[in-house]
Amino acid sequence: MSIGRFSNVHSIVDNIIEQVVNKKWICIDATVGNGNDALKIIKKLSLEGKFYGFDIQ
Repeated sequence: MSIGRFSNVHSIVDNIIEQVVNKKWICIDATVGNGNDALKIIKKLSLEGKFYGFDIQ
């Protein structure tokens, strides 16, 4: 099933990261998993931004 231009939850998350994350924000990924979303967030941040990632293995 597709929701508008989104075909799955990953495309929704990708769009939110691209459109919403500000380069100076403090961002948290509480479910890092394989790190794909974390990497996308980190690439959006400048040196003034901060990223914290947490995962339970």
